[in-house]
Amino acid sequence: MTEVTVHSKVCGFTHKVRGKIEGDKIIIDIDTPCEKVKKMSHMEVPMMDLF
Repeated sequence: MTEVTVHSKVCGFTHKVRGKIEGDKIIIDIDTPCEKVKKMSHMEVPMMDLF
């Protein structure tokens, strides 16, 4: 798992972004107090869609 802390100048919040590979998908979770970012706080991206 990889974790990154992002300090957003757009909304002023700090977000923790975690990513991991599970099978053929990349799972991305964002821990955030921002309501707009919470709407997309969990994503599952198929590995083949990245190419």
